[in-house]
Amino acid sequence: MGFSASAAFAIIGVCMVICMDIFFGSVLPSLEDLERSYRELEERSVERANTEIEILSITKSSGNPYNLSIEVKNTGSINLDVEEFSVLINGSLQNFTYSSRYLYPERTVLINVTDLTYTGSNRVKIITGNGVSDYDTYNA
Repeated sequence: MGFSASAAFAIIGVCMVICMDIFFGSVLPSLEDLERSYRELEERSVERANTEIEILSITKSSGNPYNLSIEVKNTGSINLDVEEFSVLINGSLQNFTYSSRYLYPERTVLINVTDLTYTGSNRVKIITGNGVSDYDTYNA
């Protein structure tokens, strides 16, 4: 009984070491991925909480089709990349140009949208790269 008990203990011990190696080899990378994902989520949440914009004015040119100049102010505390903005007019995504690529806190940028043909009261929505938005309307 002495040798068989020692052999069984050795076999069980080796199996436990192999199982722990397999377990930690697969679980630890997953835990690291999970931790990195939570860190990124926290960073995005903080960035979103500190982002705020305001549409100061919308200027329409004469004629048809017409152009819009939209003045947007960064009232938050995060630097924004204007290239990542989206401009929607009446729910339709529009191509636009801008006066400055980066919008720093308490600064403004002029966004230009060209060749518009909407009539009546129209709704403009500016969306930042992280999803914060502001609305305004203009009459055509």
